[in-house]
Amino acid sequence: MQVTGNSRVELASYNHNDVAHIWYTQWKENNSTYSVAITWECFSDTFLDRFLPRELREAK
Repeated sequence: MQVTGNSRVELASYNHNDVAHIWYTQWKENNSTYSVAITWECFSDTFLDRFLPRELREAK
């Protein structure tokens, strides 16, 4: 499949959105057994660790 320029970025973002959505659905199901609400900090740290490893974040 030949994809160039902006189309490549758009295609990659759609692909990542699907992966992130599946990950979030599974993560939410695995964490729904806890009676305490999950904080934004906990969620965002977990999400970033999954999709943007700490080494890359610290290198920026």
